Amino acid sequence: MDQSATTINHENDFVSTRFKDLGSLRFRAGFTPVDNLLLFGTIGEGWTRYSADINDNGELRKSISENASGLAYGGGAALMLSPNSFVQAEYVHYNFNVNNGPGPFDSDSTSFNSLGGVDTVRVSVNFKTNN
Repeated sequence: MDQSATTINHENDFVSTRFKDLGSLRFRAGFTPVDNLLLFGTIGEGWTRYSADINDNGELRKSISENASGLAYGGGAALMLSPNSFVQAEYVHYNFNVNNGPGPFDSDSTSFNSLGGVDTVRVSVNFKTNN
């Protein structure tokens, strides 16, 4: 997964961030309001590998590449199409914790501590085979 984001704090000061990898380990619980439909919520730990460039007046002040982790949560629905197939849609928000500096952004000290989050939407069609 490659996702880019730019956080602009001042006219020419900004942090450019690229998320390189994204993963999670989550618990999922749900209920079936009607036959063949599962509504669920999910929560757990998410992690990413990211790189960031801190710029001051258009000049690169610092480049970093690190790992971050944090809470991953969301929800979705799964609809059984037949006894051996179902379609699923899921939304997950990843909220990452970063401790790389004193403020949200400080171009003078070339540090930041606000990586922000990543939102994902997944849709899948699944088939089960009997052995």
